Parts: sequence; structure tokens; C-alpha cells
Amino acid sequence: MSASSRKTMFLVLVVLSQILFWAITILNWQTVGLNLFGSASALPVGAGFILAGVFGATTALGAVLSLDKTKAYEQKKVEWQAQDAKLMASISSDREKQLEAKIATLESALKTALKKK
Repeated sequence: MSASSRKTMFLVLVVLSQILFWAITILNWQTVGLNLFGSASALPVGAGFILAGVFGATTALGAVLSLDKTKAYEQKKVEWQAQDAKLMASISSDREKQLEAKIATLESALKTALKKK
């Protein structure tokens, strides 16, 4: 299943669930007794659905935002790995240059020593 078809299927499910949610909410606006910590009050059933929807949306939003942080962390991790690779290449290049300089110094010292003989 491709990403676009999954996204489309998700959007269809969201729209259908919203239609069902609002239909149930609008059709059930009668009042029911609510006992909250010993305090009795009347609350429309639809208002309870709306409150539950708000709490659910808040929870979902928190979950989505936490996933975005994970993606940002993964992106930074990839950037750090790229920087580490560049640093390792630079260190390797510096070592090669040091060895080449040592070889050149030894060659010149050898030539000087051979000329003195």
C-alpha cells in the first residue's frame, strides 16, 4: 500500500468518524444526571461527547507533536553522522599529509647523508 493511498484512507476514516461523532452529538442532547465528587448536576449527553472529543483531540495532538520531535531528532542524528563522516575523512587526510611530510623529511635527510659519504 502506497503512502498516498494510506493517507487517503486515513482522511476518509477521519471524515466518517467526524460525521458519526456530530450525528450522535446532535441527536442526543437530552440531559442526564451527573455525579461528580458527590456533587449532582445535569449535563447534556451531547456536551459530554463534545468534552470527550476535545480531550481526545488534545491527546492526539500531543502524540502527533511528540512524533514530530522524533523526526526532528532523527534528522539531526543523520546530520551529525554526516558531520562525523566528514571529520573522519578530514582526520584521515591530515594523517596522510603528516606521513607524506615525514617521508619527505626522511628522503631529504637520506639524500644529505648519502652526499656526505
